Amino acid sequence: MDNKKKIIITLLVIALLILVGLIVALFFWPKTGSVPENIDNNNNIGQSGEQAETNLPPSSPDRIKEESSYPLGLKQLAMSFVERYGSYSSDSGSKNLDDLLPFSSDKMIEKIRSSASSPISASTTAEIFQGFTTKALSFSLDELKTDQATVTVNTQRLTYLGPGKEPNISYKNIQLLIVKISNQWKVDDAIWK
Repeated sequence: MDNKKKIIITLLVIALLILVGLIVALFFWPKTGSVPENIDNNNNIGQSGEQAETNLPPSSPDRIKEESSYPLGLKQLAMSFVERYGSYSSDSGSKNLDDLLPFSSDKMIEKIRSSASSPISASTTAEIFQGFTTKALSFSLDELKTDQATVTVNTQRLTYLGPGKEPNISYKNIQLLIVKISNQWKVDDAIWK
């Protein structure tokens, strides 16, 4: 009787494995059939490989004026620079400032290095966490010349003083002087207002 039960259980397990294998094979088996001629999967390319025509509305005059008022990449440089420049953590030290060196002029590199070597606060110790998180909110182009620009970035700063404490929220502006060096925009100075 024991032998018959073992054989029946073994056959049921094998049948169940075959059934599961068939279900998985049917689920993953490629489906055959005709493909419609022009399927748009967000890339606007039909089966023939031709680019499908898209009709976009023309840009508004305000948008054209705004985009032509500053060089490509100047806004992105200013916004991301300010977010790193205004952020700090006692856990990571001046790592955020080191990341800014490729986007800085020699004058700004000197300013960054001198501020990185001086302590943020005399009360900062290894036991007390201190940190600032800066979020760039808006950008305005104050002045633009062929080889330099002055911009102002409005920011929101969260100040953390100690673990478990709610951050202090403040809003500050920072003015950047950005110069063109070897056809690349570099931050030359940053002044908190």
